[in-house]
Amino acid sequence: MHYILKSILLKHIKTIACEYECYFSKDNDIFYPLINIPIPIILLAPTRGVYILQYKNWDYNKLKNLQAIKKSNQKLSQNTLAFELMHHYIEEKFEKIANIDKIDIFHFAVMPNLLEDDYNKLDSTFHQLMPKQYILFKNSTRNDIQNKLFTMHSKQNNILTKTLMVSTLYLQKAIIIDNKPKLLSKEQLDIINIDMQTKEYVACKDYSGKSSIIILKALYEYLKNTALKILIIAPTSLCVQLLQKKLLEVVEYHLLSIDFSKIKVIQSKDFKNQKADIVFIDDNNYCGQLDTIKNSKVLIFEYFNKKHTYKHGLTKNYTDTAKKIIIQADIFLELFLKIQELLKNGNQPKDILIITTSDKMCKKVMEDLIDFKEGLSPILLDKNSSLTSYMQNNMIVANYNVLHGISRKYAIILNPINIQNNFIYSRATKLMYILWPPLST
Repeated sequence: MHYILKSILLKHIKTIACEYECYFSKDNDIFYPLINIPIPIILLAPTRGVYILQYKNWDYNKLKNLQAIKKSNQKLSQNTLAFELMHHYIEEKFEKIANIDKIDIFHFAVMPNLLEDDYNKLDSTFHQLMPKQYILFKNSTRNDIQNKLFTMHSKQNNILTKTLMVSTLYLQKAIIIDNKPKLLSKEQLDIINIDMQTKEYVACKDYSGKSSIIILKALYEYLKNTALKILIIAPTSLCVQLLQKKLLEVVEYHLLSIDFSKIKVIQSKDFKNQKADIVFIDDNNYCGQLDTIKNSKVLIFEYFNKKHTYKHGLTKNYTDTAKKIIIQADIFLELFLKIQELLKNGNQPKDILIITTSDKMCKKVMEDLIDFKEGLSPILLDKNSSLTSYMQNNMIVANYNVLHGISRKYAIILNPINIQNNFIYSRATKLMYILWPPLST
């Protein structure tokens, strides 16, 4: 009966929250900076503020002969209605992360075992500590709940956005891209909430937020248990550095204090003899098939593989598909014509990625480019290239097997006869030229 009553109250709250365009979330973890604050229900109302709802399973028989005494600096627990510590941390997060000087925070108790008439009979000390207008009772109607949550609290002038509110409070519910938050999709949230008890595969597409999800999931697991040692494995040195950069960005954005020796990002070739409680594998297809790891907690991200079964996947591409133009001509002559055309149209060298099928071809392209235009200074990327090289304002030349995590506005592929990896053809975000040599006669 208790569960049914609790569910009815919860259903009313969720429905009303939806009508008022609030973000509803239950069983929450808020991390700040190393403190995990568990909150049963949160409503985030962009035009009003933050609503914190806590279950109280008290009934009349337990309370009728008691007096309520508020202790100073009492800790948040299932048996108190004091939210001082939680209130402070939430205010501080909005101030430091969202630059909001003041956020209204409303505290409510959800009491599925207490009738309003029975509350009225309790000692007056309870009424002082827990005013009736902040309690949702066993017999509260939908209108009662709506009036208490929203009618009594007027709209504010400084309207927040739902995305900003969620990303401010929750590490695990939003991606940070260029220091701007974006709410996770359902399939992304499902991966964050995977119970890490066994080995599991996740099928991924390009530009699906994979790298960000790996970082968020790793941090989420660590913050739930800071004794864990976590490894993230990537195929190339550049991938490692890109993931390390994302990790640092998320930690700084959420004002976290973590032990970076407990969350390491390493290249697949360095994995031998490494020990960890949880392992994440980025691009398993190109990490030397490290899914043979005997660790019981492994989350493996890869392009679809018929050999594996997937409960979860990242199936949505969040970048517009680049237009592809196939040209059959002298590939080196056409390469320089396309580079000249792109630069003439106002694009920068950093906008262009040239993809080859062999190290020998890379070397030739590099030599020809240096002779082609003075000051062009192209950069050759390989498995050991640094993030510094990648972030410079130069044209990039790379063999197709080192392209993990790399993309540019324009890409030019030279004679992709031996390339069978579909992800190569998504390395451009705007336009891709695929150059084939002329048919031999």
